[in-house]
Amino acid sequence: MKNIAPQIVVLRFLCFFWLSALVNAVDAASIRASFDVPYDTGIFSSSPSAEFKSKALQRARVEIWKAYQTKLDSTKVADIEKNKAAIEARLSDIITNVSVVDEQVVKDSRIVKYTVRGTINTTLVDTLLQAASGGAKTSGSGSLFGFLFVPRMQAETKEFDATASKTAKATAAKSRKSVTSDQVKEKDGGVEEQTLEGEELKAGVVTNTSGSATRRAAQSSWTVVESKGVDSEVNKVLTESGFESSSFNDILAECSKSSADELIEDLVNSKTMNFTRNNIKIVSDALKECQVRFFGVGYLDIDSIQKDNQTGGWLVRVAVNVSVRDYGPVHSGERRVAATVATVQESSSGIGRTQEAARDSALQAAGRQAATIVASQLRSKGLK
Repeated sequence: MKNIAPQIVVLRFLCFFWLSALVNAVDAASIRASFDVPYDTGIFSSSPSAEFKSKALQRARVEIWKAYQTKLDSTKVADIEKNKAAIEARLSDIITNVSVVDEQVVKDSRIVKYTVRGTINTTLVDTLLQAASGGAKTSGSGSLFGFLFVPRMQAETKEFDATASKTAKATAAKSRKSVTSDQVKEKDGGVEEQTLEGEELKAGVVTNTSGSATRRAAQSSWTVVESKGVDSEVNKVLTESGFESSSFNDILAECSKSSADELIEDLVNSKTMNFTRNNIKIVSDALKECQVRFFGVGYLDIDSIQKDNQTGGWLVRVAVNVSVRDYGPVHSGERRVAATVATVQESSSGIGRTQEAARDSALQAAGRQAATIVASQLRSKGLK
């Protein structure tokens, strides 16, 4: 036991060291990919040679890049396709820490099956795309962008049992059958035996039933989650994309007398991701008063908190649902109804030593992801 204990301590230290590095690596994505490499007889006897592995690793970057793009929204993939040559020329800088997870030689098919893993520098990808679209915008040149991304989680869920309704219909039924009976009577001096014939009538009720079961949808109440760094992540992405960003609280404080807490409470329990009619008018007036062109509103819903067996920490998943509307003027004059110009429906996750740390990591990643997708969609439409 004395020899094992120090090893356990070292393993725990390495585990938490890796966990901390993962949590802090907010600008990177670890991607796994699988592919086959054919080989000719005689290149290697029982296992791939060093030269063969080297060529396989060169292809690994391409396969990891393909796998990464499958996780992106269509707008960003379109941006990458427009600048394919410039992006792929930098793959060695974009994709690092490439390693072989599994290697299997299939002699009958003369192929080697590889599973590899690599780290994508997402910040560099975004920087290259921004440069390709005209470079960073000068501060003050972009439209004012307001946002309200509400981190929330379910406080209570009520489920209802099914209600069954039945309809019964009764009909009378009659049956008739012939019967015989032997009767013996005593008589003076002996007995007399007689046979009687007749009919027996039976009446009854036959009931047929039919019905259905009705289920009510579960009702959930939500609570706002305090999170560190969500607004900062959103501001960072938007400003780097050329917009002048402002939080919902700042807009209301400057251009409305309404309470942000009351409006946020109204939004939190909304099923349509929108304010009530009265509050829509309040928000719209405030946006026009502050000359805010774009306003993004939505939820960052924590839908899973579970223990992470690999790290011993916690894994939190967040569902992202955001919509952005354009409140700016059009060529024919003022816009009566704000048009939706960007939407996000994605998911994100984060790992931390504690539930709070994992939650903050997941929400920050979700905010950053939402802002990145929105900026990409607006850029593709020429909105700025």
